[in-house]
Amino acid sequence: MALPRCLAILAAAHAFLLPAQKARTSLRRATGPVVLIGEDSFGEELACLGQSAATALSGLSVAVRGKDELRNVLKNVDANDVVHCTDSALTGKDWNLLERDACPIWVRCVNEFGNDVVKEIFRNGKRRKTCLYEVAACAPYSAVLSIEERASWGGGASSIKRIVDFHRRDRLSDDEVALEAGLDTFFVSLTFEDYELPETRQVLAELANDARVTALEFRCDLLRSYNPGNVLKQLHAAREACQASWRGSEARLMFTVRSVSQAGAFRDEDVDEMASLLELGLRAGVDWLDVETETLSRKQLKKLRRMADERGATLVLGSHHQLGETTSSARAEALLNKCAKRSDGDAVKLVVDAASADDAASAATVADVDSRPPRVVLALGDAGKLSRVLGRRFLPATHESLPSTAAPGQISPNEALALRRDWGVVSPKKYAVLLESDFGSRSPAMHNAAFRACGLPHQYSVLELPDQGGLDDVNSETSQQFRDYLASPSFGGLSVTIPHKLRVQPFLDELTDSARKIGAVNTITPRPALVTSRTTLGGASVLTGDNTDWIGICECISKALRKRSGATTGRALVVGSGGTARAACYAMTSGRRARGEKPFSLLVYARDTSKAEELARAFGGKAVADLASVTVDAVVSTIPGAANFELPPACLKNKPAVLDAAYKPASTALLVQAKAAGCPMAQGASMLVAQGVAQLQQWTGRVAPIPAMRAAVFETAAWRVQRAFRDKMVRKMLAEARRLRRARMRGRMQRCWRMALGKRRAARFAVASAVAAARLDALSAAAR
Repeated sequence: MALPRCLAILAAAHAFLLPAQKARTSLRRATGPVVLIGEDSFGEELACLGQSAATALSGLSVAVRGKDELRNVLKNVDANDVVHCTDSALTGKDWNLLERDACPIWVRCVNEFGNDVVKEIFRNGKRRKTCLYEVAACAPYSAVLSIEERASWGGGASSIKRIVDFHRRDRLSDDEVALEAGLDTFFVSLTFEDYELPETRQVLAELANDARVTALEFRCDLLRSYNPGNVLKQLHAAREACQASWRGSEARLMFTVRSVSQAGAFRDEDVDEMASLLELGLRAGVDWLDVETETLSRKQLKKLRRMADERGATLVLGSHHQLGETTSSARAEALLNKCAKRSDGDAVKLVVDAASADDAASAATVADVDSRPPRVVLALGDAGKLSRVLGRRFLPATHESLPSTAAPGQISPNEALALRRDWGVVSPKKYAVLLESDFGSRSPAMHNAAFRACGLPHQYSVLELPDQGGLDDVNSETSQQFRDYLASPSFGGLSVTIPHKLRVQPFLDELTDSARKIGAVNTITPRPALVTSRTTLGGASVLTGDNTDWIGICECISKALRKRSGATTGRALVVGSGGTARAACYAMTSGRRARGEKPFSLLVYARDTSKAEELARAFGGKAVADLASVTVDAVVSTIPGAANFELPPACLKNKPAVLDAAYKPASTALLVQAKAAGCPMAQGASMLVAQGVAQLQQWTGRVAPIPAMRAAVFETAAWRVQRAFRDKMVRKMLAEARRLRRARMRGRMQRCWRMALGKRRAARFAVASAVAAARLDALSAAAR
């Protein structure tokens, strides 16, 4: 007994001595109005830019012309309003106020070629750099351009709106970062000098719609000019071309300045200029920032990390290229740890040289798929191509449509994924939805569309098990077959529907906290059992049960609440008492807290008052027996659509957000009522998509292609409506045929007689026509 106790003490001491992982928080995330600031001679351009930006943000444009005006202006404007002023109108106190209560954007004054004007060159840049973000506009003394053209030179209102949306985006958690730098994903290294050319924009649009590509690497070192104005303008052109992407929003951009010694084109000796360009990328609001941990000093790296935290949504990729020598696994491990420590990055990347395939394979073994922060490890050259196949996380790639590769040995996502399939690196997995009978589930269409979009070889189907004689008896033959199915090496995951959400739990190794609290499982995920010595129910995998219904409910309600205009009560109503109602109760309370949102005070309504009281007690809520006087901010109904449930009109006067979890029919009686009352609402099909997204991300370890999944669900829904209409028409035709069969015999005989007369008349006409034709032939022969 002494030895285990000593080991436990040593383990506790080791854990105590290890540095705790710091929770990174944003240093400054003001949510106040946008303030545009520029040169003294830039007033007309600023006013024009402010007006167009305010229109894009659906706000007002407000000018600050004198000192000490800013404080009063900020008190009387909304978050979507745009304030504009020249820097001479601001005092030191005003600058401090901007840092605390607004989103300041500096409008850099450049000439037509993107070069800073004289005042920008010689100004004290301390205050300008205090601004969180930066855009470019043309110099006011340019005689070639109008005021509107000068104001919109670097992107204009669209750049301002994009920066505001970026600034208000929530910072990603560690798990979300791991999805962005996900398994079997790539970032394509762009090799363009000019992003305004039509052919370049066409290539970018194609890349933005490829779900295998989760980011596009903007190689600043390959541009013709490093002038700040030109860099900002080229960034805007790239973003404009990537507006529509597989995400349903703008594609993610990675900003890179690669030095010559690190296999790039930027001069090694100009380290300060490199740091300035990286700071410019941060002020432009890029999604990823690649920083060279050995080229930049510790001071410069810390400053870039702090600036990224101030902006909140920018992720830092610490990178290092160990070139000119082969690198052992132990050396690669040490370099990765050093890179992570120096950069404090959200992800780290190590690039090495490979003299043989063994070197490439050695590099790939260091890239642990479950490491935090995520690791990207690869080898250059033809010998290093193997590392781009064996390594699966967020690898740099080229594309068939690019004019050249950015680094030796790069291959396209098509090549990499095909080789992974052929070599068994990514083996085809089987996924399914477990249900009592196939009632036309939309899950197969949704998940198969996602697998196709991501280039994954998996297949999603239907697994039917009867309600009686199925999993209710864990010793039955059906239960044993189900165990074998879960333990199969090709098993990838399972969606679970009613009535199996409770019955599958004895077949699982563990439950997540949400599944345990809700008391129901709708997702089964096998995880590698490499760190446990116990025998698992999933063979070589630990079977984990989770519930993603609450995530779908939270997503739908949160989106609907953003459209809501009624008074806030802080309460939410859940209708029903089954498994989905439990998920809804969890979503409105603990689920919202877990997402960083304020939980609701819970009200529960059900026909069986005792069940409503039991459910309310389980989640700290209150049961209500009468809805006539209830006012809430959100309503979640979990009653089947066929019940035609409606709320008392008084419940809808407050314009609550309404979600009906039933997706058959698409428009339930409750949704029709809510729409007529002007309430923001969400269909059950939207909840299906949102919970399916959470399932897919668990199974694949990457960001889900939501538009492809949503299109599959709603196209399936539209097809079912068409089929239902067609079936209705067929039923009408059959009924008409039966009516005709019951018609009187006399009427039928009359129709037959008319038909016979018609045939006789037709025969007579045919004979007459033949005779006439014969006569015509005879006359023609006589004439010849």
